[in-house]
Amino acid sequence: MARPSRTPRSELSAALAACRKAFIGVALFSALLNILYLTGSFYMLEVYDRVLPSRSVPTLVGLVILAAGLYIAQGFLDLLRGRILGRIGTSLDEAINARVFDTVVRLPLLVGSRNEGAGGASVHVGDGHRTVDLGRDMRAFVGQEIRNRPT
Repeated sequence: MARPSRTPRSELSAALAACRKAFIGVALFSALLNILYLTGSFYMLEVYDRVLPSRSVPTLVGLVILAAGLYIAQGFLDLLRGRILGRIGTSLDEAINARVFDTVVRLPLLVGSRNEGAGGASVHVGDGHRTVDLGRDMRAFVGQEIRNRPT
């Protein structure tokens, strides 16, 4: 019996499928990071349950070293996850940018005068900048958006 033929994938689904393993890796990093976000809560819980009642300085020192190590691991994993996401974005951009650019350039030609009543809505293409979204926390730290200017 013959298998039914598969419908061809769109360019976007093919590009996303090429990054599937990277997305799975990012999901695992995110799950681990979500657990590591509890470090501060567990640290305070242990300080109040173990250190304060016994006034044990060695226990406090051990907890501080453990919490610092977990925070360092959290920072490293978050950095790694951000780099992987950046590479996924670059890969997707390289895979579909020609098609998107072509569509955006040809759209006004295809729509023509039918688009005049759209309230002046237009698509702005290529101002020479790409905004890098580093997340709310990093923007607050840096104080502004970081722009990647082509040379």
